[in-house]
Amino acid sequence: MESLLICLAIGWLIAKFEPLHWVIDAIFMKFEAKFMQYVHASFGCWKCTSFWTTLVITGNIGHAALVSMVAYLITQWIQD
Repeated sequence: MESLLICLAIGWLIAKFEPLHWVIDAIFMKFEAKFMQYVHASFGCWKCTSFWTTLVITGNIGHAALVSMVAYLITQWIQD
């Protein structure tokens, strides 16, 4: 359970931490392919980064889906 919370926090850090986005923006500005623009946009989505971060760290798609769903629920809770 603790590792899933860590994955959720890392996903938030990647999606919302501005100094990290300066680096991500600088890297992706070099590419002009449409596919790379979609990849760049996914770095701003907390649900997407939580899913992929958890999948890379744990290798378990069930855990990745659970962490992504929790990120979605928290996002919806904050918006209301």
